[in-house]
Amino acid sequence: MGLAAAASLEGFPYRDSRYQEETSIARGGEEQLDVKMDVKLDMELDMKISHGRAREEREACASGDEEIQAGPAPDMLIAIENLTSQQQQQQQQDDDEDPELEDDAHNARGAPRGHRPRGWVPLGRNGRGQDEEDGLGKPKFSIPKFEGGADVEEYLTWELKIEKLWSLHPNYSEDKKIKLASSEFDGYALRWWDSLVRNRDEDGAQPIRTWRAMKEVMTSRFVPTNYMRNIFDKLTLLRQGVKTVDEYYMEMEMLMQRGRVRESLEMTMQRFLNGLKYDVKGIVRHYTYTNMNQLLHHAREAESQLAEEAKVKGRATGAGRFTPRAPSTAPAFDALRSLLYSA
Repeated sequence: MGLAAAASLEGFPYRDSRYQEETSIARGGEEQLDVKMDVKLDMELDMKISHGRAREEREACASGDEEIQAGPAPDMLIAIENLTSQQQQQQQQDDDEDPELEDDAHNARGAPRGHRPRGWVPLGRNGRGQDEEDGLGKPKFSIPKFEGGADVEEYLTWELKIEKLWSLHPNYSEDKKIKLASSEFDGYALRWWDSLVRNRDEDGAQPIRTWRAMKEVMTSRFVPTNYMRNIFDKLTLLRQGVKTVDEYYMEMEMLMQRGRVRESLEMTMQRFLNGLKYDVKGIVRHYTYTNMNQLLHHAREAESQLAEEAKVKGRATGAGRFTPRAPSTAPAFDALRSLLYSA
C-alpha cells in the first residue's frame, strides 16, 4: 500500500481501515501487519490535515475580524482613492489657471502640520485661502485708495493702513503685495505709477520687486525732504491756544508719531505742560502726577473747572447789573402840540 494507499483513503479513515483489514487477512500475516501500519499512518495524517484546516479557518476568521475593525471595506477604499485622485486633478488644474497663487498654495500644502508658515489658512476646494479670498482669487478685504494729492498726511495714512493689512496676511508674496497696493491707485497716483513702471522697463532698470522698494520710491515722491524738519518745528512751537485739552494732546501725540520722536516720559510731560493755557497750567501745577494719563486727567479737570467758573461768573454779572430806563418824551410832545394848535 504505502503512500498511494494513504492518498486513496484520505477523508474516509474508518471505512477504509476496515477494507484494508479484510484485504490484509486475505493476503497473509506479513502483509496484514504492513496494512495496519499504513492505516495507522493514514489516520494520523487525516487528523493532522483536519487540525491544520481548522487552524487555518480560525486564523482566517480572526484576520477577517481584524480587517473589519481596522479599516473600511475594499469598495469603500476604492471610492476614497478615486475621490482623492479627482481632487488632486482639480487642484492641479486650478493652480495652472492661477500661477500667481501657485507658490503660496504649494508652500503651505507642502509644509508639515506643525511647521506651516505663520498666518497660513486652510485651503478650500480651489486651493485658495477661504478666509482671505473669494472664488475669483480677489481678497475679501478692501485695499485703501490712494490718489497722490499734495497732502503728505494722505500718503502717510495710506501707507500705515497697507502695513496693517500686510501684517494680517504675512503669507502674501512681495509681488502680490505690490499688485494689490497699486490696484487701488487713482487719479495722479495711477498715472504716476504707470509711468514709473514703464520708464524703468524701457531704460532697462531693475523692476520694483518688493514692498519695501515700492515704499521707498513713493516716499521720495510724496513726502518732501524737509518734512521731518517741519514736524519738529511744529512740535516745538505747539501751544494749546483755542483748542481743548484733548485736541491739543492729540495734535502733540500725532506730531511725535510722525517725527518718530523718542524721548523720556518726563520730557513728554513737561512738553505738554508748557503748551497748556496759563490758567489751566496754574491749576495743574498743584496736582501730583506720575504718568501722562494722570497729567492729562488733571488738565481736563482744570479745563472743566475754569469753564464752570466762567458760567457762574457770567450769571452773577448779568443778575446784578441795573440799567436805568430813559424817561418817555411822549407827554411833553403832546402838550407842546396842543399849545401850538390852540394859538
